Amino acid sequence: MSMLEAALRGGTVAILLLVAILFLRDMGRSPAGRNCPLFLLSAAGYVACSAPGLARLDTPLGLLLLVVSLGLPALFWMSAAAIFDDEFTPSWRRVFAWIGLVVLGLWSILDGQPLVDFAYYGLSLLFVGLAARQALIGRETDLVEARRRLRVIQAHHTPR
Repeated sequence: MSMLEAALRGGTVAILLLVAILFLRDMGRSPAGRNCPLFLLSAAGYVACSAPGLARLDTPLGLLLLVVSLGLPALFWMSAAAIFDDEFTPSWRRVFAWIGLVVLGLWSILDGQPLVDFAYYGLSLLFVGLAARQALIGRETDLVEARRRLRVIQAHHTPR
């Protein structure tokens, strides 16, 4: 790993951890404050874990980073729901979805069967799609300005 890559990864992890701390500070004020820190910590784990040679299963730190990063797509879906859905309530269904993704990811790494790899990456894409869907539904009627800016930018049409 080059010095530039190490510096960029370190800076990214620092920023993700700082934003997670800010969300934790505001934890009681919104559902996003309770759900986004987990997503940000998982993203920081992924940035560190994806560095060449860092995440090795034979070290406790490597295994921890790997487990934390495997559930990133499910946590992305949960965070999107917490941000964009006014009626969001945490549920065990979402926790089990995260656990299932982590277990499937570990199985994929330990067993190496193509079908298990396909299932893990397919489920990960499904969670990313669900997060995108969550951001898209209700965008026309959303009255919260800060949240409207997070949603997809609509193209403005000018009549010809």
